[in-house]
Amino acid sequence: MGLLPMRGFEPDSEYFLDVLLERKEPVGRVPLFEISIDGKVVADIFGIWGEEWRGGIDDWIKFYRYAGYDCYIAWAGVSLPHRERISHVDTVRDWASIWGVITSWEEFDRYPWDEVEGSVPENERRLLEISERLPEGMGMVVVTAGPFEPVMERLMGYEVLFYLLYDDPALVHAVFDRLGGIIERVYRIIADIPGVVAVCHCDDMGFKTSTLISPEHLRQLVLPWHKRYADIVHSKGLPFFLHSCGNVEAIMPDWIEEVGIDARHSFEDAITPVWRAKELYGDRIAVLGGVDVDKLARWDAERLSGYIDDLLERCVPGGGYALGSGNSIPAYIPAENYLLMLEKAQTFLS
Repeated sequence: MGLLPMRGFEPDSEYFLDVLLERKEPVGRVPLFEISIDGKVVADIFGIWGEEWRGGIDDWIKFYRYAGYDCYIAWAGVSLPHRERISHVDTVRDWASIWGVITSWEEFDRYPWDEVEGSVPENERRLLEISERLPEGMGMVVVTAGPFEPVMERLMGYEVLFYLLYDDPALVHAVFDRLGGIIERVYRIIADIPGVVAVCHCDDMGFKTSTLISPEHLRQLVLPWHKRYADIVHSKGLPFFLHSCGNVEAIMPDWIEEVGIDARHSFEDAITPVWRAKELYGDRIAVLGGVDVDKLARWDAERLSGYIDDLLERCVPGGGYALGSGNSIPAYIPAENYLLMLEKAQTFLS
């Protein structure tokens, strides 16, 4: 792996968008995309490159350039106070929420919604700070999330949500609408930030065999909010990408035809491989990533190399594809395997 770091690489977010949205054939290199890269992996890579990693905005810009990315990945969202947090010092995750905090109307009324609202303006300051430092040619993809996943994981909890969908649907609607409206304020900030070239909305709604709740409930509670967010983004001439884990094929027609997503991210070979997704709806939306995280974590270089070559041979022709992981780059991904994937983007078309 002698190609990286590419210290002379010039990012080109227009090229990134042309390949994805205009279905232009990539020339010279395959564009790259991730929603999240753990700082530990990047620190390991900087060590391999002989660079010092401090983790600030300028270091992230350096990493994206040297690795061949056209866009800076920035997160935006809201802070959700919740009752308990468990620290895990020596694991790849440093917390685990254990129970929902809204199980009744009384708890809904007592929840500190003002704190959630108060966390919205910070997004503008942080995104503007990044925007002002972007080098020429580098765009910003802003990643945000909700309302389904935070309601299920933090506000109500799985069990409470599943019961209340039938025992008190009005309360469930109230929680989704309250959080969904606050997230909409974040979108109005994102859409006006200079340098933003796309928004990727994250909302995990599936597991291996189906959606986590019925497609009809998702159509009532969640997809109208996704539609509102997409409309805000599209009104500014920006594309709206969607990241959703699990088997969500039952609502893909809704996302494509009703919400109007421009690309989908998050693929797992055991559910829908990315090449299969391109066959199914690559004529209508772009597909992003798809290198199975389990394989990226565990396979040796020779086996992984052949797997990525096969994936690229299926996905690159016709445009509408960017290389990346099927989900994200967590701390347990070996730096060498991640670098191998990055170099494939530069060498596949040569």
